Amino acid sequence: QQQQQQQQQHVVHYHQIKGLDFQDSDDSDDNKHHHLAPRKPSITTNNNSQQQRQLLESINHTSQEVENLLQLEKINKLVTEVERMLGGVEERAERSRRVGRSLKSLWPKMVLLMGLYMVALGLCGVLLWTVWD
Repeated sequence: QQQQQQQQQHVVHYHQIKGLDFQDSDDSDDNKHHHLAPRKPSITTNNNSQQQRQLLESINHTSQEVENLLQLEKINKLVTEVERMLGGVEERAERSRRVGRSLKSLWPKMVLLMGLYMVALGLCGVLLWTVWD
């Protein structure tokens, strides 16, 4: 019977080590006075209800953490989407800056071509004017 009692204590102690109940079973008054007597059922049910309460608290805590993680995941998705959109805007701005730079470098050539075109038109006009007379 003593061996069976020790096995029960080991089981209780194992559950307490597992994190369900942090009170040490060996230090309770019940164990000191009634070392060979079986545990009272009221204490066992009380212990079980305490363990259930702690389990429920840990489950609630875990579910809150999961909710927080899901919210963080949503926020991360939004942030990456915004970054992608901003990246697209920056890419377009860079493209327009490149086009602007190329236009700036083309500008003198365009002016030169327009000037040559005007000179050619003027010469043709003068030629036609002299031929017409």
